Amino acid sequence: MLSSRYLFNFSLIAKILKANKRCKKAKFLKARKIDLAKRKERLTAVLMTIFGWILMGAFVWPLSQALAEERIQGRRSLVLENDKTRLVLDIAGGSIPEFRFNDSELNPLNWGRRNPGDQPGSMGHFLCCDRWGPPSDAEG
Repeated sequence: MLSSRYLFNFSLIAKILKANKRCKKAKFLKARKIDLAKRKERLTAVLMTIFGWILMGAFVWPLSQALAEERIQGRRSLVLENDKTRLVLDIAGGSIPEFRFNDSELNPLNWGRRNPGDQPGSMGHFLCCDRWGPPSDAEG
């Protein structure tokens, strides 16, 4: 039979283990709470950044479209221009009707029409990539 001295030690060890377990659990919960708070802060920052970009785009995009859009040969076109070059993109057809240097009136992408009243006429150039390889002899 065990003496009371050993029983006291067992109960003391059990108390220490329980206290240690509670302490570890408390530390774990505290660390998890801090981790969740950091995640929440990070998620809030990401969402606010995304919302800011969307909000800015909602106001800036229509303004930039209104300022850059012109009518070229009667068609809606997007004009991108700086101090050296000018690029015109046809909004409806997706063609590139004009690319030129500002100091020259020569536009290598426009061959013009014989009669200005002829409609519709080809306008500019389409970017064609040989995704499926070079043309065959029958196509060439």
